[in-house]
Amino acid sequence: MKQKLSVIIIGGSAAIMASGTNAQSSVSLYGLIDTGFSYVSNVAGARQYELTACNASGCRLGFKGTEDLGGNLRVIFTFENGFNPLNGKIKDGGTFLGRRAFVGLEGDWGSVTFGRQYPTISDFVGKFESGGDWAAAGIGYGEHPDDVDNLNSSYRFNNSVKFTSVDYAGFSFGGLYSLGGVAGRPSENQIISFAASFSNGPFKIAAGYQGANNPNYSVFGTDANASATGNNAPSNILAGYASARSQQVLAVGTSYTIGKATLGAVYSNVSFRNLGGTPVSKISLSNLAIVGIHISTQGKLISNIK
Repeated sequence: MKQKLSVIIIGGSAAIMASGTNAQSSVSLYGLIDTGFSYVSNVAGARQYELTACNASGCRLGFKGTEDLGGNLRVIFTFENGFNPLNGKIKDGGTFLGRRAFVGLEGDWGSVTFGRQYPTISDFVGKFESGGDWAAAGIGYGEHPDDVDNLNSSYRFNNSVKFTSVDYAGFSFGGLYSLGGVAGRPSENQIISFAASFSNGPFKIAAGYQGANNPNYSVFGTDANASATGNNAPSNILAGYASARSQQVLAVGTSYTIGKATLGAVYSNVSFRNLGGTPVSKISLSNLAIVGIHISTQGKLISNIK
């Protein structure tokens, strides 16, 4: 059964690239379902009893597989759906394979993949953030407001090409490029991200950069239900930055293990630049009088969230 499913999904590519080889293939079905019961003593003056889901981590169902091409080269793929087990509704903004959907090649040098993927900065630096480690990863309890730096992988990137190296004596690195897909304007909606990490015994450190043009659409507007013209900010925390021409994220994280204890720290700097540089319906420079935003006399934004 596993052999048959693998051939259906990637058999065409494997037949062309690995003709004459004795390929080995495998497909795994995996998932996570988390449900519970909650009681709140006061909701608008009344008690509330309800079932809850996906409290410890995002509920998911996925397929991942490999196809051996020979010469230590493999085709890899992952298709992962997020859902609410209490009502069956699709999560991730109505995107069927909203968590991840990619295919690529893997070898002794690392991997290169194509599709909807996690940001490179979260792969490397996110593990040092409490929201990406022990504080219910993927739920938002331990992330920075609205996961503005994307260290908790709240925003996946479409149309992306991603490279991740193998470990070289404790050092590894990676990069991602998301194509904007706008004819005649290759830089519109594009995202560039790269990061690196190093570990030596109990010591670990990682740093990364992410630069996105038109973040209202390229970062916050990647789900199926996102608006092509309106404000896609997840909440009022970031709503005033929707018209920014670009977003830049710098992040660094480190940890040190002493016995059974691990001490860690993470820092990120997020900058939204050039407010008004991205057309967003019902937003203009004249109504961006929001706390924390400073517009210079040239009408360009330089605002940092730390």
